[in-house]
Amino acid sequence: MGNRILIQTVANNLLKYREEKNMTQEVLAEKAGISSSFLGNLERGNKGMSIFVLHNLASALDVSVNCLLHEPSKNSRVDNIIALLQNQPEDRIRSIEQIVRVCLNEFDRE
Repeated sequence: MGNRILIQTVANNLLKYREEKNMTQEVLAEKAGISSSFLGNLERGNKGMSIFVLHNLASALDVSVNCLLHEPSKNSRVDNIIALLQNQPEDRIRSIEQIVRVCLNEFDRE
């Protein structure tokens, strides 16, 4: 994948996930520790960023870095779930695992 394609993929994904979260550029920029004008340039594909900024943006959006670097796929959704659970207490993860099992069983009945 060429630099230009990667920059545009990240730009598209930043915009997509920000809008899914109903976040303004200003709010996301503040959470990620960057200026809103820089974020605007990132979302338009006019600029690249450091790994540090990429990590901060992913954290602010509650997605994995992979979700920003790649076209959306089934695996990126699984990566998102993992990113959301990353720093959760063990008892909460066990509870969420039980909820997922119940949901999967319900879907299997359909």
